[in-house]
Amino acid sequence: MIIETIKRVRGRLTLQVLAGFMLLIAIISPFSQADDTSPLPTLLIIGTVHFDSPGRDEINFEVEDIMTSQRQQQMTEFVAMLESEYAPTHIAVEFPATAQEQIDEAYRRYLNDNLALRRGEQHQLGYRLGKRAELDKIYGVDWNNNPPGDISNYDWPSFAQAHGMQDALDRITNPADKQNVNDMSEQTITEWLININSPRILAEFHQVYFDIAQVRADGFHPGANWVGSWYARNLKILNNILSVSPEPDARIVVFYGIGHAYLLNQLAEESGKFNVVTLPEVLQ
Repeated sequence: MIIETIKRVRGRLTLQVLAGFMLLIAIISPFSQADDTSPLPTLLIIGTVHFDSPGRDEINFEVEDIMTSQRQQQMTEFVAMLESEYAPTHIAVEFPATAQEQIDEAYRRYLNDNLALRRGEQHQLGYRLGKRAELDKIYGVDWNNNPPGDISNYDWPSFAQAHGMQDALDRITNPADKQNVNDMSEQTITEWLININSPRILAEFHQVYFDIAQVRADGFHPGANWVGSWYARNLKILNNILSVSPEPDARIVVFYGIGHAYLLNQLAEESGKFNVVTLPEVLQ
């Protein structure tokens, strides 16, 4: 009798648990299906060297004068092709997110033919494409404050110099082995941008951060500290890009220094928040 009672109770409990589990699945399933099928904003990140060569990067390139009539015509041709093939709805550039009011003011002046474009890619590519696409706003999405703590914890160049690593430092910061990025002399602006934004070249460019991470001695790792802060900076930039437009039909273009491009693409892809495309895919 006791055994039969236990069996009946166990059977009722099993049915109750199963029913509860099936109800939970029924509740969760619509949300899961919505997440799997919901369209995502499309994101195109275009890496470039800084046309105004401010000299503030770890690797600084000598950039030819892009203000010549020939290069200016090529800029116009590039943005016309990109607008036609991609039809952007939002454009973001490497200006501080905290400077949005100044960006808005300058862009309004440009739209009203009251501002000559400066040499930087933010103007030459971002503003020019925005006007071509008839957009009323350009977004600044950069974050570039100091990382937390004592800055000496991140100062890998000084540490390398002080610990007999000058050869490694010279090798890391020498742009000579990046001639495919540095030299646009035999290419149009369109050809050059398509070339340097190929996945292979972006991946090669990204490898320098692993070299930086190796700057270490006696249990102290300023190189890895700095690379960690670099990843954190790019996560904050991605957060700013996310705030530009959450609409699923958005088509966002981001113009950024080429050192960011591989990592921003990786983070955007892994976030699951975007449909990430590349410039070669769009224009070839």
